[in-house]
Amino acid sequence: MNTSTTLNKSILIIALFCGLLISSLFWIIGTSFNIYTYVATGVIFEMLWFPILFLTFMILIVSLYFWYKDKWNFKSIFLYIIVASALLICLLII
Repeated sequence: MNTSTTLNKSILIIALFCGLLISSLFWIIGTSFNIYTYVATGVIFEMLWFPILFLTFMILIVSLYFWYKDKWNFKSIFLYIIVASALLICLLII
């Protein structure tokens, strides 16, 4: 594999993982604490909820695409990102 391709794949995996971590923290904080105690936190949460929701679903879709390109390899990191994204979405539904 080309070193440029390997570097791009590593950057993509880090970006997907960081996005998953950010969206997970956002939803956990939003459901665990009363964010409307202070007006500023409520405003920030209300401004960010839709972009974070979009990010949550896009991480799943992008990971599915790259897992497909990885020939459905069960040792692929994309599979684990898909599982974590699906668990996060299930937590959002509950």
